[in-house]
Amino acid sequence: MRAFRFRTLPLPPLAQTALLALAFAPATALALLPWVRAAAWVPVAPDGGLALGLVLRLGAGALPGLVLGSLAAHLALGAGPLAVPLTALQLLGPVVAAVVLRRLDFDRCFTRVRDALAFGRVTVLALLLTALARAALLTATGTSWPPGFAFLATWTWLTDLAGAIVVAPLVLMTDREALRRLRAPGAGVFAFSLVVATVTSGLVFCFTTGLPVIFLVLPVLGWAAIGLRGLGGAIVALVVAVTATAGTALGRGPFAGLPPVTGQLLLACFIVSTTLALLGLMALFAQKNRAQERAELSEARLRLALASSGMGIWDWDLGSGRVEWSDGHAALLGLAPGQFEGSHEAFMATVLPEDRPRVAAAVARSLEGREPYAAEFRVRWPDGSVHWMAGRGQLLGEREGRPTHMIGVLADVTERAETLQAVERAADRLRIAMTLVRMGTWELDVASGRLDADAQHHRLFGFAEGERPSFRDVMARVHPGDVFRVEDGFDRALRDGHPYSAEFRIIHPGTGATRWLASYSEAPRRAGGPARVVGVVQDITERKSAEATLRAHQLRLEGIVNSAMDGIVTVDEAHRIVVWNRAAEQIFHVPWTAAIGHPLERFLPMSLAPGDGPHFGSLEGRRGDGELFPLEASVARIRVEDRILFTITVRDLTEQTRAEEARQRLERQLRQAQRMEAVGTLASGIAHDFNNVLGAILGNVELARLSVPADHPATEALVQITSASLRARDLVRGLLAFTRRHDSARAPTRVDAVTEEVLRLLRASLPPSVTFQVTLAPGLPPALADASELHQVIMNLCTNAAHAMQPAGGTLGVELEGVELTGEAAEPHPALAPGRYLRLAISDTGVGMDAETLERIFDPFFTTKPPGEGTGLGLAVVHGIVRSHGGAITVSSRQGAGSCFRVYLPALPADVPEPVTAPAELPRGNGECLLFVDDEAVLVAIARRALERLGYRVTALTDPREAVALVREEPGAFDLLLTDLTMPSMSGTELAAELLRFRPDLPIIMITGYSGTVASGTFGIRELLQKPTTLEQLASTVHRVLHHTRAAASAGGAGPAPGR
Repeated sequence: MRAFRFRTLPLPPLAQTALLALAFAPATALALLPWVRAAAWVPVAPDGGLALGLVLRLGAGALPGLVLGSLAAHLALGAGPLAVPLTALQLLGPVVAAVVLRRLDFDRCFTRVRDALAFGRVTVLALLLTALARAALLTATGTSWPPGFAFLATWTWLTDLAGAIVVAPLVLMTDREALRRLRAPGAGVFAFSLVVATVTSGLVFCFTTGLPVIFLVLPVLGWAAIGLRGLGGAIVALVVAVTATAGTALGRGPFAGLPPVTGQLLLACFIVSTTLALLGLMALFAQKNRAQERAELSEARLRLALASSGMGIWDWDLGSGRVEWSDGHAALLGLAPGQFEGSHEAFMATVLPEDRPRVAAAVARSLEGREPYAAEFRVRWPDGSVHWMAGRGQLLGEREGRPTHMIGVLADVTERAETLQAVERAADRLRIAMTLVRMGTWELDVASGRLDADAQHHRLFGFAEGERPSFRDVMARVHPGDVFRVEDGFDRALRDGHPYSAEFRIIHPGTGATRWLASYSEAPRRAGGPARVVGVVQDITERKSAEATLRAHQLRLEGIVNSAMDGIVTVDEAHRIVVWNRAAEQIFHVPWTAAIGHPLERFLPMSLAPGDGPHFGSLEGRRGDGELFPLEASVARIRVEDRILFTITVRDLTEQTRAEEARQRLERQLRQAQRMEAVGTLASGIAHDFNNVLGAILGNVELARLSVPADHPATEALVQITSASLRARDLVRGLLAFTRRHDSARAPTRVDAVTEEVLRLLRASLPPSVTFQVTLAPGLPPALADASELHQVIMNLCTNAAHAMQPAGGTLGVELEGVELTGEAAEPHPALAPGRYLRLAISDTGVGMDAETLERIFDPFFTTKPPGEGTGLGLAVVHGIVRSHGGAITVSSRQGAGSCFRVYLPALPADVPEPVTAPAELPRGNGECLLFVDDEAVLVAIARRALERLGYRVTALTDPREAVALVREEPGAFDLLLTDLTMPSMSGTELAAELLRFRPDLPIIMITGYSGTVASGTFGIRELLQKPTTLEQLASTVHRVLHHTRAAASAGGAGPAPGR
């Protein structure tokens, strides 16, 4: 099938489109004349034929120009809105016909009868489709002429068909080759035919009347079809059509006496029928000429083949007995040209007398059985030499039930016959030899796949004597489990030119028994690859059976050894390894190939004596990479014939030892975690209750300070109370940091600056016996830390170091530097991710610690100080603070040599700015209404008095259920809710969720003793305040939340939570 592709003329695309539009527009206008002028004569509408020819020649490349030309013609003739559908319907038939003809492999030069038939059928049906569609459109819109759907469809179909049948072949067959043939030496014939066609059609259609004379045109068209063909015939058909149309339009010719429309329709039918007949005759004679050319070419090839092969052809007339011989027969019989008489008797006289009966019998069999004749025989040349001939013949013709001729060939096969005789003699010798060794032979022709094999080969594969199995038949006898291996190996050996050998199973067809065969073959190399493969095959079933028995014993023993979960190693008297099972490979990480023959001491440092009996023990083994590992080993001595062997059974204890160590480590960690959890729970509960007490103290003190002037005698006492309360608050926060229930305020912090500040305090407070050795690396990056907690960590570690050196004193070392933890450097610190860290090392030259103390050094309430001198919380709090900062703390110590604590903190980039803290101010309110809820009555009273002094209206409650009732009755009464998190009847989060049901935009501040239980932003919470809360923190937070709420309301949205 030819593809319908986009083709173009040898022109730019725009030029091709314009050219086609200019050509197609007049053709469309001519076809539309009867619709514009009712008296117009257009029995041959050229637009359809032109479109069909162009689409067949150019494919889709012709469509743009055809569409533009059709639209232009329709618009010019007043089609108006119908121009587009009429254009589509006009091109529908030609495009459909072109597509179908391409799918039918249509030849545009009409060289086959089926091309003319396909062209006629497809064009008739495709244009009928277009005619029906156009008639329906014009009838439906009332713009048709002549009136009536049936008449309009018939008119459109016949005129379009006449144009397509005449114009399309002209377009299709016009090319350089066709024009060259018209200008060739036969141009006179074309010119003469053109003149005759013009004169004859002019006489018929311009000077006569009546239908009978119309047939005078037919001989002219027949002459054109036979003599011209191709483009010349199409031009003659066009001349006849144009002349007939012109004469009929002038009122002449056979159709002049009929009504105009009827005459045009009949003329269209005449043009269609005669032109189709012309195309059919042209195709018929073209096809006949091509067949004749092929026959002549075949005959020439046959003559050449016979001459080159030395064969002769003969034709025997069975009725008359006359035989016709080709020129080569005399040479085949050793005669000079002209010496051979040529009769059947003369030929038979050259055949040796002992072969004549065989030749006569072959002829008789052929005649009686109507089968081909074949015989090989000997002839004697005049010089006395004997030559082998091969005759082949075929019966032809039939008269009264009997063949009339036998045609055949004769060839000299002397060389082949002698070669075959030599081969047969060699085959006899080989067959005798192979029978003696019980081996079959075979030969495969690679090209044809034919297999030649001897009788022994057939017996081995179960074929009957005389059977001719193919290579596929032989492979079908191979066991299914071996077929792929045999075929793949054979193909690779054939491809690479290597000898091939294989052992495989076959299934004997007679008995169904499985037999083992061995095949060996080789392909003699020739230019272009091997042409044949020669091989032998032998039955090795008994040998394979013996091997299988031996292998089964070996596998049984090997399976027993390898299935053992313990390693089994056997050595001889020289301690050389002779057995190394799979478990031993896994235990020692050494394959058996690398272990066999090596001394046992390489893996097991043990001595074995011939008199040793069985014994068992634990020792260390050595793996292939030199690693030592624990194992159990048992040794047994055995005697095999006159040899003494030692079999050692080994079991790897590495995983067992690791599991026991891991179990002990996990038990210690579990006990530590349980202690930490218990202490944490206790500490957090104490801290929460203590926060409430501190909140009451701080609140009352701050209110008292607001009530008395600055020079009042009580002011100094109130300041001392405030300071003590803040120190107590820091202690509580330390407890919360230890239990990880307190979120510290972290910011980029210079650790060296905090360290220097702590050291200034320590130098003033520690005794002179303690000397300082400080190394702070310059240009260190900051860390994200809480400065006060960091201060606490450094102070605690330095104070502990100083106490460890009392009373004699010593050196307190402080070193701060940046380190990079990657690869091996990070392995001692599994809790730390690789990256940049600040390492603070605090060391002393004190008494040091033993292993038991080191193990419990960070346990809460563990202390080595006498009663009353230590709480045991210092290092536990330090550990909690460091871990909460994403860092780690390690300790190394030795009794009598001092201790060293190393703190690792994640470092920030060096360009991170440090926060600038502005001086705190006490903002005031503007009469906003606040709702304060806490279960502690003292805190409620303090908060109400403090907030009212700051300019707020406060409703303070101790029962959250009362708060729910107030908001339910009047949701818009309050501007802000301040609530405690932990209350007995309802938690702060539950209260927030309940109030948000009535007032979704109510801002909420949550006050809690441990902020880790709720996050800012949940349940509408805008801020979190840690207990105890100072008046400054309370005032700033309330003012910030109210300010943000007002700003968000003015902007039309809630906005993000304040301070976030």
